Amino acid sequence: MAADEYSKRPSDGAAATVRRLLDQALTVAEQPTAPSKPRDKSMRQSVMENCRRWGADYLQVTQHFREQLGRIHDELGANIPDILAQEYAVGWQRIEEALQTFASWKSYTSTPLSAVERMLLNAQELIAQVSNGGMWQYFYNECGDDWRFLLQLLAEGGDDQSVQRFRDCLSIFREGAPSHDWEARRQDLKQLEAMLGNAMWRHFEVHTAIWYEHPYPKPATIRLVVQARQSEIVPLWFDEDDFAWRR
Repeated sequence: MAADEYSKRPSDGAAATVRRLLDQALTVAEQPTAPSKPRDKSMRQSVMENCRRWGADYLQVTQHFREQLGRIHDELGANIPDILAQEYAVGWQRIEEALQTFASWKSYTSTPLSAVERMLLNAQELIAQVSNGGMWQYFYNECGDDWRFLLQLLAEGGDDQSVQRFRDCLSIFREGAPSHDWEARRQDLKQLEAMLGNAMWRHFEVHTAIWYEHPYPKPATIRLVVQARQSEIVPLWFDEDDFAWRR
């Protein structure tokens, strides 16, 4: 894609309306990414707990992020403007991967994420979940808690067509708004299956097929939002002292 294809910002309209409504509901997520108070546990403890929670191997996770974050720092830069400036040298895909690595690491360390960081993380989760088990799996798993951030990403990126497709998928839930609570949403899905039976499964199968035909969010959508909100992305680097075992 030519560089000048990225130059236009989304126009006012449906995307702006969705952003205004969602921003009202997401004010907590707009707080600075740095914790407002001292951590009640170390980063190492947070990573260990989240690994247990998500069924991940602690040593593999820490080694992965140690290597990936080190590579990003050495190859792309130490701050977001420098990293974004490398796009034409390494391509947008590499930049997007780096930004999602930051968001994933913050999630493992239980560090608060800004709205745009949650968008980046949820975009990655949507692709992984739908590719593995379809749209139903996305909502059934914990990542479905942040569906509003995905909708906001699509809206701010000006992809009105994908906004409508995602809203059509959401329409099976009460008032088109799944619960942001993981357990409550699982119970809602069970109730939907009890009431609708195969119709519920057909709904998600249809929207999975739509997603495969027209995947979203598109790289250009993510890029537009990142460029507009780059000041809200704050890297968290791997600190060896945080993960040193002390007797």
